[in-house]
Amino acid sequence: MELHNGTFHHRGKRFIPFGANYWPSSTGPAMWKVWPVDEIQADLDLMQNHGMNAIRFFLLWEDFQPEPGKISELMLDRLETFLIWCRERNIWANPSLFIGWMSGKAYFPQWKAGRNMFTDPEMVNSCRLFCREVGARLAMHGDTLFAVDLGNELNALPESRCSPPTSLPDWCGQMTDSLRASGVKAPLLSGCDHNQVFGDCGWRPNRQPGTDGLTLHSYPVPTWVPVRFPGRNSQLALNV
Repeated sequence: MELHNGTFHHRGKRFIPFGANYWPSSTGPAMWKVWPVDEIQADLDLMQNHGMNAIRFFLLWEDFQPEPGKISELMLDRLETFLIWCRERNIWANPSLFIGWMSGKAYFPQWKAGRNMFTDPEMVNSCRLFCREVGARLAMHGDTLFAVDLGNELNALPESRCSPPTSLPDWCGQMTDSLRASGVKAPLLSGCDHNQVFGDCGWRPNRQPGTDGLTLHSYPVPTWVPVRFPGRNSQLALNV
C-alpha cells in the first residue's frame, strides 16, 4: 500500500478504505488481555459481510510493554494472529501504536510514572524499543497493512502541549525511523486529530518527520469542533 497526494494506492489502483475503529464490545480496551477469540472473529466476519475493507485498531501500551525494557511476546503473538484473521477476510489493517490516550482517558503503563514520553530520555528509549519490536512483527504481515499510526490523538495529551517545540518533531522522527528500520513499508501517520490545525498542541502539520500524510480526526459534534455549525444534521456535520 502506498500514499500519493492524500489517497491510498495498491498495485497502481486507488484504494478507498471503508471500515471502522475497533474494540470488541464485551471488553473495550481490555481486548488484548481478555482476548475473546470467538467474538473478534465474528466481528471481522460481520465487517466482511457488510463490505468493509479496512479496520483501525489499537495496541494498549500497558499490555504490550509491561516494563520499560520488555515487550510482551504473548501480545505480539496475538497481534500477529489478529493480522492473519484480517488478511483471511481481505480486511486491510491500520494499527495505532501508543495507546496511551483513548476517548478521553489515558491508559499509560504504571512504569511511566508521570514522566513525559516525548522528553524524558528513558521514556524515549522505551518508545523506540516498542516501535522496533512491534514494527518487526508488523513488517512480517505487510501484505495486510494499509497504514500505521504512531498513536491515537497524541496531540490531546497535556505533555504534548507543555513539551519544548523541538521535542515532538524529534520524537516523531525517532519513532518513524525505528519503524522503517524494523521493516515497516506501509504509510506512517501520526494519528492526531483536528487540533493540529485549530489548536496549539505542539503537533504541527509540517513538523512530523517521517510521516507520509496528515490525519485529521474530527467529530460531528458542535461543541467539540472549533468551526461552528448548528448541529449534527447540518451539511457541514455530514461532511466532516
